Parts: sequence; C-alpha cells; structure tokens
Amino acid sequence: AIVAKSQAFDCHDPDVSGPDIFQKLIPMAIHLVVSEYSEEKAKLLREIVELTDNKSQELE
Repeated sequence: AIVAKSQAFDCHDPDVSGPDIFQKLIPMAIHLVVSEYSEEKAKLLREIVELTDNKSQELE
C-alpha cells in the first residue's frame, strides 16, 4: 500500500527554502576598509590624548 506520494518542488523557491541566509553578510572588502578606518581613528585619538596630556603637564 502506498502511504505517501512524492511531490516535485523547486529548491530555489523562497517558499520552500526560506530567506537567503547570506543576505545580511557584509563582504570581506568592506570589513577590511572599516577595520583600517577604525585603526586610523584610534591613532588620531591617541595622538590627541597624548598632546592634551603633555599640555596639561606643562600647565601644572
């Protein structure tokens, strides 16, 4: 006795496979650029803090 019938489906159909799991991923090139930006920003902030500390010491 046949218990179940096979049914054809398209595995690329969003109703079958759900949303694309990679759609929210950011490309590696963007990660690298953001990382470089963050490092340059941190360098500038360190320089400013160092200058501020030096000037504060001169005033004391």
